[in-house]
Parts: sequence; structure tokens; C-alpha cells
Amino acid sequence: MANWAIQLVVSQHILDEVTRVWTKPYWRARFSQVQVDRALALLREEADVTPITVQTSGIATHPEDDPVLATALSAEVDYPATGDKRLQDIASYQGITILTPRVS
Repeated sequence: MANWAIQLVVSQHILDEVTRVWTKPYWRARFSQVQVDRALALLREEADVTPITVQTSGIATHPEDDPVLATALSAEVDYPATGDKRLQDIASYQGITILTPRVS
């Protein structure tokens, strides 16, 4: 039986992006500011915030997704999970295999 460890790893780039996304009208219409603040505080408290020490450029089809790959590489994760279809389409890069968080 395999031993699995799941760890929530983010970088400041990812925290900034999540904070920015929560300001969009779609999320504003569904969650109160108190709920957003609590969710962001929980993320900051529970996640391991890793500095980006590995740079990537031109790998992802969207330039703003390269720092997400750089976060995974910097944290030396084996299987980063993302709901971003464009990142999932990369499938693997420099020894990491990109997974979806959804269960089929």
C-alpha cells in the first residue's frame, strides 16, 4: 500500500492571484466579504507558502501560469493539482505530473 502525503503549497504569486479572483463580480455575488476574508485567512494559515526559486518562462500557454509551474518546481512537489485546463494540458514538465483536483 502506497503512503500518500497531501500538502497545500502556494507561493505569494498564487496568494495574490486568488485574492484578485475573489474580487470579480461572479464571486462577489456569491460570497460576502467576511466569507472571502475568512477563506483567504485560512489559506494563508494552512498552506505552506514557498518562495519561487525556480524560474519558468514560455512553458504555459498563458504567461501568468508560468509562476504556478515555478511554484510547483520550487516546492519540489511531484503532483501539483490545478483546475486550470491549460495547465492540465501540459500534463508533465521537468519531473512533475500535473493533475486535476476533480475525481472522475
